[in-house]
Amino acid sequence: QEEKSASEKDVKVTWERANLLYAASLLEAAGGLVMDHSDMLETKATETAATTVWLNNLGLKGMPRVHDVFAASKDGLLLLRVLDAMSPGCVPWKKAEMKPNHKIKKISNCALAVESAKKDPFKFSLVGVGGTDIYNGNKTLTLSLLWQMRRYQLFKFLEHTFSAHTRSGRRGSTSRRKKFDENTIIEWANSLVQSAVKARGLPQTAKRLFEGKDASASLRISSMKDDGLATSLFYLLLLWANAAWSVNWRFVSPGATREHRLLNARYAITVARKVGVTVFVLPEDLVDLRPNMVLVFMGGLLSLDKHEGGGSK
Repeated sequence: QEEKSASEKDVKVTWERANLLYAASLLEAAGGLVMDHSDMLETKATETAATTVWLNNLGLKGMPRVHDVFAASKDGLLLLRVLDAMSPGCVPWKKAEMKPNHKIKKISNCALAVESAKKDPFKFSLVGVGGTDIYNGNKTLTLSLLWQMRRYQLFKFLEHTFSAHTRSGRRGSTSRRKKFDENTIIEWANSLVQSAVKARGLPQTAKRLFEGKDASASLRISSMKDDGLATSLFYLLLLWANAAWSVNWRFVSPGATREHRLLNARYAITVARKVGVTVFVLPEDLVDLRPNMVLVFMGGLLSLDKHEGGGSK
């Protein structure tokens, strides 16, 4: 008899596997950008590939390997199992069709997955998404649900890392925040950078980048659309804070032009890979502040903070 609920042990993954999982999420294309038809097709294909990697690295026992995200989601069972894995007990399995061999049963499962995703603890935004949409393989709506699931898991992982620092007394007022959200990530990143600057001071080769009002603002960010992210200076500060040896500031410019920003982004990606963050993000994604990519790339860099003394090298 198939288990009604996945245990938490089933979804515990090693850092290496989680790293791959989040790296796959970096392939996510951001909304709100004007693209031509070919760009949209490429984005959809990339997004689908990223989701496939994510699903195949969740570590769920008994889950067949996913080759086609939309076909795998069609009967709703995969979605239900992933939701239940992320929050055991959230799925009312008595309502689920465990042998969905008919269209109506598959749609029922898909509708149950959407319904469960809208409730605690997820509360996903799924306006206009129904079970029939998932069953019919609507790519936009299916990927919207899956992206929110990926984002939820990323936040849970970062919250766990953040809480570990809170217990060890390595975080200040930020640690008292009740809700872990993007603001927590921003404050955490700022705290990490400011602590490193206070403890070590900026290297002489880096000071030229942070002179003047605009450049000085790059020592902190106020949102995921901050100019310090568009220039990649803040990413490099985070990398330097965790591993001072990793950044050669002579290769970095203030990012006054788009060309210079792209060069900075390429260097930030190179350094991130050097310190162990698996990255599939493009420089253009960082320069153009594509929100999903910025969020998960930032998450990958913050995950380095789990290592005690990582910034003291």
